[in-house]
Amino acid sequence: IMRLAAGETEPEPLLTPQTAPEISCPACHALSRDGTRIAFTRTTFPPFGELAISSTLTPRTLNYDPAGTIGYFPSFSPDPIVLIAGNGGRLVIMDSNNGMEIESLTLPSNTVGGSPDWSWQGDRITATVGPSGLENPLPDVGISSGSIYEWVQSGESWGAPNEIITPQDNTWHTNPAYSPEGSFIAYNVEGNNPNM
Repeated sequence: IMRLAAGETEPEPLLTPQTAPEISCPACHALSRDGTRIAFTRTTFPPFGELAISSTLTPRTLNYDPAGTIGYFPSFSPDPIVLIAGNGGRLVIMDSNNGMEIESLTLPSNTVGGSPDWSWQGDRITATVGPSGLENPLPDVGISSGSIYEWVQSGESWGAPNEIITPQDNTWHTNPAYSPEGSFIAYNVEGNNPNM
């Protein structure tokens, strides 16, 4: 993981084998909205996918022992204490101080979810959702056949999943992300269409 300060032209290492040799292969990661924390999947061999969190000022000092705390493709809420990540095909909201699960989002029957993104306003979460089973055998690594869903917060609870982008013509959609003002969602389109 490298970082690039505003106005600079050359990135600097943040979490690399040279700067943090004791942290094995930091992979998918996210910054908190205020830039004070970084969450990353510490990909050890095995197990895979331990979610670690640290301060961006001292990234080698982890907030907790990540052993057994699974999380992929994390995304922080506007509050740096709370984030969401994929966990075995589930979408789990976690405490970034200790890695404990707070709650999980509801998914449609016989589906798995992954690659979540929490809106900058804090009231919506989007993620990739696809069928469980052979089409998505490793959902934490990535949902390879899916569509984009959204959950809207009402009071203290999250509403039912709502499909907002549906696959068409042998395509599927992955890795959604909100624009900062919340008006747009960017996402990947994949499939076997040679014109894509």
